[in-house]
Amino acid sequence: MDINGLIRENTIKNHEFEHARHYHGGIDEYPLARFRVEDGRVNGLLFGAVSELFAYKSEADGLRSIKRLQRGYVQQVIPGLLREARIYYGWLFDARVTKGTDPELVKELREKLDLTRFIGS
Repeated sequence: MDINGLIRENTIKNHEFEHARHYHGGIDEYPLARFRVEDGRVNGLLFGAVSELFAYKSEADGLRSIKRLQRGYVQQVIPGLLREARIYYGWLFDARVTKGTDPELVKELREKLDLTRFIGS
């Protein structure tokens, strides 16, 4: 398989399947009940943003584990993933996204999902 095929396979296996796992069984670290807002509904935007952040982490970790990819190439790709993930990390600070959600959960997400520590560079 060529490099592009490896990257596509990694994206599907480690990013898209991560979403499927989350939407089927929840996010292990953050039970679905924690995403409920005051009226009992799930905050879908916040849940989706957190799912994206975990998916980007999984994708980055997958790239780092592919032995056929040169380290320099992976180091060039990871910043692009971080740029994309930064959009969703920003949602954790958007009052329209976090409205009605437990403030302690929002604070925890902001701290634990900080991109530099969570995904790395």
